[in-house]
Amino acid sequence: MTVTSPEIGAEELVATVRAALDEPGATLGAWTATPLTHRIINGVTGGLWRVAGTAHVGGAARAWSVVLKIIGGMAGDPASPFAPTEEPGHWNYWRREPLVYASGLLDALPAGLRAPRSFGTTLRGAHEAWLWLEDLAAPTAAGWPPARFGRAARSLGRWQGAYAAGRIPLPDAPWLSTDWLRAWVPPVPATPDPATDPASWRDPPLDRAPSWLPGAVAALWARRDALLAAVEALPRCLCHRDLWASNLLAAPDSGPGGEIAIIDWSQAGVGVLGEDPANLVFDSAWMYAVPSDDLPTTIPLVIDEYCAGLREAGWVGEERAVRAGYAAIGALRFGLIARYVLLLATDPARGTHAVASHGGPLSALVARRIAVVTHALEGMDAARG
Repeated sequence: MTVTSPEIGAEELVATVRAALDEPGATLGAWTATPLTHRIINGVTGGLWRVAGTAHVGGAARAWSVVLKIIGGMAGDPASPFAPTEEPGHWNYWRREPLVYASGLLDALPAGLRAPRSFGTTLRGAHEAWLWLEDLAAPTAAGWPPARFGRAARSLGRWQGAYAAGRIPLPDAPWLSTDWLRAWVPPVPATPDPATDPASWRDPPLDRAPSWLPGAVAALWARRDALLAAVEALPRCLCHRDLWASNLLAAPDSGPGGEIAIIDWSQAGVGVLGEDPANLVFDSAWMYAVPSDDLPTTIPLVIDEYCAGLREAGWVGEERAVRAGYAAIGALRFGLIARYVLLLATDPARGTHAVASHGGPLSALVARRIAVVTHALEGMDAARG
């Protein structure tokens, strides 16, 4: 497929380069725009480009590189669940990310966490915006060992604990996402969920699921509303709401305890303690970014470190409730989508797409998602608080 390079104007680019170099007198030299390899799922993202070149500053040549994120309100399939929307509170409001960067909210990130610097946003008509960002040139957290996710969770706890402790006021901007968890937790189906039928799991490769799984899914459906209500009563904080391995970056030379950058703030909103770390653990494994075999270590480690970060931020609330909420969010988000594992194994189109995207064999991909669902459901007892 041919990718068309964006038509970048010299005036717009020179302003961006001057901001990136902190050199108001810089002039442009040669430059190129290269598409970044990235699996775009959300229709809000229309493209990612690395724009790099040289600039002339006081007679000397300076190298520069920035990332251009093209955001579109009309991108993708309008029937897709990931289609952009014009509703400010909706989780997929397409204008949100530039607003987050411009708001100053990310200035509250604690030591150990950061976001890319923004060099501004330009509107390209009524349904497109160009967000110019610092090029961190760093790998994602895919394949990180559990210990490094634990360190990220501790920093996350220090950030979100400051809101829960009242040290940072909760933002109330109308463009922050609301009811994110309810939007992502499946509604109670009108017909019985096939994942609750033991016969659905009888044939390979689905027979790797434990025999108790169908009953656990049925029990979780019965507790869905009560668990959601309990989670929504937890202390509130600013949340990223799409935290998983692909949205965490760390410089290769930063070392295992180095600074971590969080990217893609398009779903940010006021949520609850435990929301982001639960998504970080389970979604990273669901999306095949980390081995599902790590989950028995990562699940308890992340919540332990997150709670330690909350305490370091000065929060003195009930830790048991946060731990129960973390488990409940994992179960609600990833236990109630067990039927998608059935579809992965039985729908040829889904299976072919998964193998093409993640590598095969399909039986291994199915097994990894069974493991995610299994570990999410195992948290139901902890979710009782």
